[in-house]
Amino acid sequence: MLTYDKELMGKKIKMARKEKGYTQEYLSELVGISNRTLNLMEKGKSGMTIETLIKFCNALNVSPNYVLSYKSNTGDKENLLDRFTPDQQRIVKEFIDTFEKLSDTIYKNE
Repeated sequence: MLTYDKELMGKKIKMARKEKGYTQEYLSELVGISNRTLNLMEKGKSGMTIETLIKFCNALNVSPNYVLSYKSNTGDKENLLDRFTPDQQRIVKEFIDTFEKLSDTIYKNE
């Protein structure tokens, strides 16, 4: 069973908005909602429709999994990268690539 945390969703939207350099005014205009509504969403005080979620994802270039920040009671780790912003995904991928190269070097030298 999946549950959704409006407060965490709001934090993810705010983080992605700031990463893009967008103001609340600009993002609310892109998504077609009032600035007050966006403010309430970012604070976790208001939910959103599926249509608004899709508009946020398109405007911020993030996946729905990232915004929804779902929590699974099964400990599911699938699509872990989808929970990060694109910049965070790039950093994680670079770390993994570097770690793999380091591991290959260590094993070759043994």
